[in-house]
Amino acid sequence: MSRTLHQKAIVTLSLSLFLCLSLGCGRREKGSPPYDSAPSNASPAVHDHQPSTLPGTKKGVPLGIRIDSKERSFIGDSVDLTVIATSQTDLDEARVSIELPDQLRLLFGSREWTGALARGESVTLPMTVEVMEAGDYSILAWIKNDVLGKRAHRNFHAREDQVVISSDPFEILRYQHARTEEQRASTLRLPPGDAEVNTDPDAFPERDTDNARAFRRAISSPPSEEEEGSPERAGGRNITFQGRIVYEDSAGTQHPVRLARVQIVQHPGGVVDCSSGHGAGAGTVLATTNTSVTGNYFTVVNVPDDPDDSDPDLKIRVISQITPPGNGSGAIIAHVEHITAGDLYFCESPLQADVAGTSLTVNFSVGKPTVGSTTDSTASRVFSVLDAMLQNAAAAFYLRGNQLLAEIPVKFPVGGSVSFYSSSNVEISILRADALDWDVLGHEYFHYVTDKGTNRSIDNNPGGSHNGCSAIGQNGRNKDQGMRLAWSEGMATFFGVALQLDNGVPLAYPCAPACIPNGHDSSYQDTEDASINQNMETMVGGCSEGYGSEDSVGAILWDLMDSASDEDPADDTIKDVIGIGLPTIWTLITRGDNDTLAKFYTSVASRPGLTLRHMAFFGQILTLNKVAAKLGSPDDEDIVSPVTPPTFSWTPQGDPAVAFRNNKFTLVITKDNFATQQTWDAGTSTSFTVPQVEWATLFQTGVDENTVLRWMVVARNTAAPATPSGTLLTGNWASHVHRFTPKAFEIKLTWPTVGADVDLHLRPPAGSGFSGWQFGGDCAYYNRTPDFGIPGDPSDNPTLDRDCITSCVEENITLDKITEAGTYKVLVHYYNDHNLGDTTATIVILRFGRVVRTASQSLSNPDQDPDSGSLWTAFEFMIE
Repeated sequence: MSRTLHQKAIVTLSLSLFLCLSLGCGRREKGSPPYDSAPSNASPAVHDHQPSTLPGTKKGVPLGIRIDSKERSFIGDSVDLTVIATSQTDLDEARVSIELPDQLRLLFGSREWTGALARGESVTLPMTVEVMEAGDYSILAWIKNDVLGKRAHRNFHAREDQVVISSDPFEILRYQHARTEEQRASTLRLPPGDAEVNTDPDAFPERDTDNARAFRRAISSPPSEEEEGSPERAGGRNITFQGRIVYEDSAGTQHPVRLARVQIVQHPGGVVDCSSGHGAGAGTVLATTNTSVTGNYFTVVNVPDDPDDSDPDLKIRVISQITPPGNGSGAIIAHVEHITAGDLYFCESPLQADVAGTSLTVNFSVGKPTVGSTTDSTASRVFSVLDAMLQNAAAAFYLRGNQLLAEIPVKFPVGGSVSFYSSSNVEISILRADALDWDVLGHEYFHYVTDKGTNRSIDNNPGGSHNGCSAIGQNGRNKDQGMRLAWSEGMATFFGVALQLDNGVPLAYPCAPACIPNGHDSSYQDTEDASINQNMETMVGGCSEGYGSEDSVGAILWDLMDSASDEDPADDTIKDVIGIGLPTIWTLITRGDNDTLAKFYTSVASRPGLTLRHMAFFGQILTLNKVAAKLGSPDDEDIVSPVTPPTFSWTPQGDPAVAFRNNKFTLVITKDNFATQQTWDAGTSTSFTVPQVEWATLFQTGVDENTVLRWMVVARNTAAPATPSGTLLTGNWASHVHRFTPKAFEIKLTWPTVGADVDLHLRPPAGSGFSGWQFGGDCAYYNRTPDFGIPGDPSDNPTLDRDCITSCVEENITLDKITEAGTYKVLVHYYNDHNLGDTTATIVILRFGRVVRTASQSLSNPDQDPDSGSLWTAFEFMIE
């Protein structure tokens, strides 16, 4: 009999299209920072029509899939699974497939489903599997069509006594369910990360496996309250020291001082003002330990008696240095030092005089800052900076595949007007007024990560003042320098803000939203010495100007990462529909010497298997953030004549300066969603009309009532260095896409006699039995847009382009579609010959641009009276 637990877990994953194809399947300082350089028993799928914005789904995400299951089971049990796939766009053919490992036997259900999915519709595949054996294995579920794809997974961590079903990585599952410390320790192996990291020992002299394991243990396990003390000595006694140390934010909310070095001090001397202590401090250090991730410390120390007093005077001292857990010496992450003396800061507890017992609990706070104050507690600001460095270091540790960076000194508080990172000194300098702004602190830390955290050249910042707008031309920078600065600054801002969010970082210690002042959101904020509140998602408060703009760079990386779908408020065809996650972005960046946005884009676009169809997804956010061309006419979903080519037009974008704006354009049109395409070189022009003959060839084959054509523009700026510099299609900035459809019918009348008044009529079924030349329901000169078909619906109405009398010899009626059954007539009437005599009328009927009928007839009207002029019924056709 199977056991049942019906707690459910839901997993949603980011858009996999870009990931699979790509991988083969302050922040802005306010001045001038000195930056130096299916089985037979298959069950049917269940369709469920849901609202267009699905619960738990971000608006605009094209595909979604999840797996519902219980969390725990046993070997031999049957487990019920439900795969639910959804679409936020109309799909003519979607495929849902489920991959089962050999260790799971399908008892009931279907592994595959194929069919159409309408916008907002879901398909549900229930199945039951039997857990066959122990081990680690996964279920994968996919929803795909020719362009889009998305997947979800469930990991099975199966032991003889229990099966755990989760979306967590196996390493975490093994660690969480280990029985002993030895087993836990054995799970802390460091598998190589997918990203390429710097392995030069001279670059990271303090990085080593022991420290990395210690750090991972500290950030993924609960704090220990067992620690051996020093042996008892004559005249002394063992005292257990424990407590919690916190810092406060400006609202008075307490946060733990995490993984900081702690000293037990005897003979501490006079009272030290916790707001300004730095250096060695007074007294005798009896023991050194560290706080846990919850701010707790615990140690047992043999304390000698005072010579003149049997009970010692003691203090607890916390130092501004992140230390290896259980060691208490030798910083492995960061420290905050006084700017003038280079000393570490410290804060001491109140004096514990004449300690008589065998245990001592001391809880204390390092203080509370006051926003805008220059005289408030320095310590409270110091430990905010220190904790921010820890948080960013933990995020970078995960991002870089469990690789530690060397200790980074943080100088505080520095003078001047900006916080900055120095590449040559490898240190971070922080203004006093930036200590509470974790977005600024994260920005500076990730300058360090991008500068020293990879063996690729991804950060070559030339330095100098910048303001988020295009850096080209600012401070005398040329194009290359401006692009390098924009990339460095935008990348640092992106990582500094994005890694505060819940991005699947597998760290067990929580940093709740309140842990990060003015953080844990999509905005970059700088508060005390500036008033910056820039939303990375919407660019409200930012200055998005193109490939030389750090705000555009940060926003593009953000849009690549997140699953939210933002769009241009003036054009809903320009939107963000990609969500590939932080690790993938880091991997893509670090797989090449990508020190500008253009190089990054070219690197991604040149990956094997990537085509223009895939880059069109990237093109959405390039246009949204002012890098690629913005399309104009034909507008999205326009209906165009397959006979007379329209003029395609666009806005160049790229950079606000004319010299660096996109100035080389290629028009691309496709009938098969960019599987193949035709291109036209538009040169430097921002509009182009396809030659008549070439336009006609588009519609000779493969066009019917279901045809949707698409167009886009690929562009670059040719000023050195050419930006970007890849191949014509996938190596130029790809724009967003407009769709258009050809008119279904075009009826063309021509005659050779200029000045003769010949009229074209299209008669609907209601008038098909009428034999006169004038019928009120005709599409003709007296009613050029009659209401055919569905009353009030303009989409099935014909249109006569003009009443040609004196200077032209052609009239055309176009009809997008026919919705009313019956017999239609095409008539030609010689209204007035104007004393020009007989003429010959020629009728050509085109269906989606292809000639399907043609005929000619001689016409006369010697009386110059409409009632006596020739009336030719050129064609009749019936629609059933």
